[in-house]
Amino acid sequence: MIPNNVIEFEDMVFTDAGMLANFLDNHDVPRFVNQAGENSIKKLKAALTYLMTTRGIPVIYYGTEAAMNGGADPDNRRDMDWNEEPVLAEYLKQLSGIRRENSAFTHGDYISLEGNVVGFIRKDGDEYAIVFINNTDKIVDETFDLPNDLGIKDGKLKDSISGVSHIDINGNKVQVKLDPYQTAIYEP
Repeated sequence: MIPNNVIEFEDMVFTDAGMLANFLDNHDVPRFVNQAGENSIKKLKAALTYLMTTRGIPVIYYGTEAAMNGGADPDNRRDMDWNEEPVLAEYLKQLSGIRRENSAFTHGDYISLEGNVVGFIRKDGDEYAIVFINNTDKIVDETFDLPNDLGIKDGKLKDSISGVSHIDINGNKVQVKLDPYQTAIYEP
């Protein structure tokens, strides 16, 4: 069998892919912000949303909460500037809370959704969440088909990140509108 994506490949190779450590950057590679270019903070927030909601164990390198810059080694190992504002600390705290409160993020299955943005479902028994990440600089308005066999009922789901936006599931379909680099974690 030829895997269609990294998740399928990991399932083939590892006994428990949920035990893999995932990271955006570390002491061996340039920092994410250094590579991201324009809108680096928005892109970093989108990447952190993926890191905290995908399978595996999220690893946050020191300085990420302050969007610390750093090129190739040894520049990526700079001392922490304790006077720098940790611009993403509250966002990381929010994502950590969302992850902690829903077992689907730590123990659940990962079900990819086909579309022009990153979309997936995390499901653990009755607990589930639907995650969408627009990693483009364009507004996306798209309808996704949800698998029939997951037991997800029609109704409204609330975005745990913004706390205000909602999506309607109707007949295993969901319409999502996201601004550039916007993310959403929809939960019952």
